[in-house]
Amino acid sequence: MSPEQPRCRLLRLLMVPMLVVLHSTAAAEPADERADTMPVNSCAPDPYSCPDWMPSQAQMRSVIADYFCERVDNGLIVPAAPGHAAAESSSLSCAALNPEVGGNFVCGGELRFIHADGSSKGITFSPTLHYTDDGRIAFYQGDDDAGEEIWHVPAARSTSRYCSAPPSRP
Repeated sequence: MSPEQPRCRLLRLLMVPMLVVLHSTAAAEPADERADTMPVNSCAPDPYSCPDWMPSQAQMRSVIADYFCERVDNGLIVPAAPGHAAAESSSLSCAALNPEVGGNFVCGGELRFIHADGSSKGITFSPTLHYTDDGRIAFYQGDDDAGEEIWHVPAARSTSRYCSAPPSRP
């Protein structure tokens, strides 16, 4: 384990409560009121935690929906109702764990699966992420037996069996 790994893990643990507080503030505002005022970047302006390479709200909301739709397809999340659903993310609160390009970052928010009958299921999240070499966003899955980090890029939501409905807002 490199000296950077314990520090990054500590930063991840410290970031989660902050993201939950930031998300709670955003979640209290109705979605239709947030849509027009949503910042382009996924985090608040701060030169350290929001470097230029941070993803946009649209990018993050899309990849979060991809990830959770894939988890339902793989049986890791039980749907609230049978049939297809739309996956819709709240606005997100994100922060870089270090300012260097390629560094890890954390995003917090809530994803809702919305069914045609009006039922929904919400999932609060705050995963650690990073860009892969090919520019896709990967989710931290833990460490393997050798202590190497495991990262996963989710399949596109368009391939999902469960999330066939488009989100109600971009």
